[in-house]
Amino acid sequence: MLLTACLIIKNEELLLDRCLRSLKGIADEIIIADTGSTDRSLEIAKNHEAHIIHYTWDGNFSNARNKAIEAAQGTYILTIDADEYFKEEDQIEIRTFLEANSADGYLVQIVNYLGSVNKLTKTSPIQSVRIFKQKHRYTGSIHEQIDLGTNHEFHNIMFSPITIHHVGYISEFVAHKRKPERNMAMLKEQLDQTRSDPFHLVNMIVEYARIGDFKNVLPLYEETYDLVKDLSADALPLYLPRLFNISSLAASELKDWDRAIMIAEQGVTRFPYIAELYRKMAIAYMGKGNYQKAIQVLKECKRVGEPKLSFVDTLEGMSTFYSSFDMGLCYMHLGDPVTAQKWYLQSFLENPSFDTVIPYLLSLMPANEDFLKTNIESRIQDALCLSIYAESYALFRLPGAENVIERIAARVGKTEWIQRGMWFTDCEDKYTLLRSAYANSDDEMTRVINGIIHVMEGREEVGYSLLDHTNRGRNLAAWIRTPSQGGLLSGVIKDLIAARAYPLIALLFPYAEDADHFYGWFRHTSRKDIFKGCRPLQEHSLWLEWDALSSFQKGHFPLVEALIEKSLETPVTISKIALECDLLLQKNQTKKALKHVEDGLTLFPDSQLLQNISKQLGQMIQTKKGELFMNRIASYQTQSVMTTPLHVQLSQLHEKAAILVRGIHTDALNHQVMEARAKIEQLQEIISFLRSSLDLTLEAAQKTDQTYAYFYRLSINWYMQPNIIDEQSEERASAIEFWESWAKTWAQVKE
Repeated sequence: MLLTACLIIKNEELLLDRCLRSLKGIADEIIIADTGSTDRSLEIAKNHEAHIIHYTWDGNFSNARNKAIEAAQGTYILTIDADEYFKEEDQIEIRTFLEANSADGYLVQIVNYLGSVNKLTKTSPIQSVRIFKQKHRYTGSIHEQIDLGTNHEFHNIMFSPITIHHVGYISEFVAHKRKPERNMAMLKEQLDQTRSDPFHLVNMIVEYARIGDFKNVLPLYEETYDLVKDLSADALPLYLPRLFNISSLAASELKDWDRAIMIAEQGVTRFPYIAELYRKMAIAYMGKGNYQKAIQVLKECKRVGEPKLSFVDTLEGMSTFYSSFDMGLCYMHLGDPVTAQKWYLQSFLENPSFDTVIPYLLSLMPANEDFLKTNIESRIQDALCLSIYAESYALFRLPGAENVIERIAARVGKTEWIQRGMWFTDCEDKYTLLRSAYANSDDEMTRVINGIIHVMEGREEVGYSLLDHTNRGRNLAAWIRTPSQGGLLSGVIKDLIAARAYPLIALLFPYAEDADHFYGWFRHTSRKDIFKGCRPLQEHSLWLEWDALSSFQKGHFPLVEALIEKSLETPVTISKIALECDLLLQKNQTKKALKHVEDGLTLFPDSQLLQNISKQLGQMIQTKKGELFMNRIASYQTQSVMTTPLHVQLSQLHEKAAILVRGIHTDALNHQVMEARAKIEQLQEIISFLRSSLDLTLEAAQKTDQTYAYFYRLSINWYMQPNIIDEQSEERASAIEFWESWAKTWAQVKE
């Protein structure tokens, strides 16, 4: 007998049949250790002619597994759980592979499915020894592992093409089996005996994260990290990436962004080949509002790529569609819808079943029905994604929305998303008919929309009664009653828009934790009017830019300058660079506008918006290289070169550069942003002149030019982001030391 499949079960009637059916044609024998089932599990097992061992549960998974293995007659053992299965198309290949080889054990690929039944994601395949010769046994009471043996009895472990699909992490099954409660009790018992094993600590971290108890994750992270921080690279356990992934996620969930970044960095240092760690770091930078840094980290995430071979579970698509979507979010918040659209489209093309990206993509796509049908809709096969596509199409009032909803409803039925999409019509008559037709509907979504309408129109008792029928409605009702308690727009914004409850959106907006996200998104779309009456509780960069843009469109240019100056104390954005460019063009300072955009491209080299502006301005200005620097230094050289020796000029310029750096810092401390910028422009002019005076055929001059180039890039950062000048104390000290030392050097040169 070649292969015996061994399982341990208890009350697995929901999933056992699929598992056992998938073993047909693969296993010669099925042995089940039942630990006390009271449902139909044993009946299902008998229908598949499994041999059943009644095992009294002793709180140890290894003991139960080993009991089943002891009864096996096959040369090889396959360990599989009731929530796992093989795909039918793989069954013949599996048997053929096993018959053709004779290894001591085989690494099998495990694909874990996560999320909910309605919205699944999956991990990249994990390698695990699941098929092995009958003499081997398991160790460990929970999260048991095959014992490889102290004398290396596994002489030959072979990779296999075999894939097992695991659905036990799907939220509905987790809740049904109460796995976290069971696992945490067993892990606590293990940790009470010893806390020196990081394996059990990491597994406890996983369970806390699974139930959303992120506060308890971080103390355990510190404890575990202390145990592993000094391990050499070849001694790092294969399960350890979980420690950094989950703990960084926990810190981000608690909005402890700096800690999340630190944890992710500690993970990347040890596992630089795991893309998910880079994405966790990028998400934390996005949470801090540092989108420029997030983009840099996401580029690294993409460079690392998907794991070629993995022994730890990481979500599939970290370096592809997830990180592409994150790139789109970064550029969206930076005010560059052109580049955002490019990344959203890439994310969609990398995975057309990634439903999250669809609303963002449609919000920025051309309003062309045929184009969207051919290039977007035709690629979507998933029912949920089609429903969200139809809803988003209607939300952003793209042409032919009614046709799209009707066409997709015929394919997938009238789902919640499609029904809500019908409410987004801009036709008053149809909206009135909808209200009448669905006035007494009992489905959750329509109850919420009708409840909102009643509250907005002053029939609060009726409205709150409807809202209180669902969790979503109850939470919204409580928020409307007490706006200052805060909440998230993400769960209710589409219901509010469907009810045309714009006054309620304005009421809740100042207290919404995700207000900036929705404003940053919708301001680039055809539906930006939704947030027209909304204001935050406190002014910040996004709103200063909005006010500046609004004032620019009205021709209030002095106000625009004042608002831009105020916004310069916040992180630089692409939209801010573009707005300053517009202001310079309004003053007919075309060359300075082009230089400003080109400086912006040093910070955001991939910004298609800035590239487009630069190209347009370049076409306006026919100029030779270097002509943009219309500077006082060039004028000074022309007037004094005949009377002042070059080494004296160079000494004076280096000395002036040091004085300017000090002055720039003083102005920044005093919030005199425009004065600091004027000095930065002078510093850039000095550097440009010094670089132009070098003979780059000489190796020493080339090295000097690299140093000048570094300080020029530093000055661009300061010009675009005056808020960072005070923070960069090391860079300032280095610059002052450089300029003063060379001022002294040139002063000592004799004619």
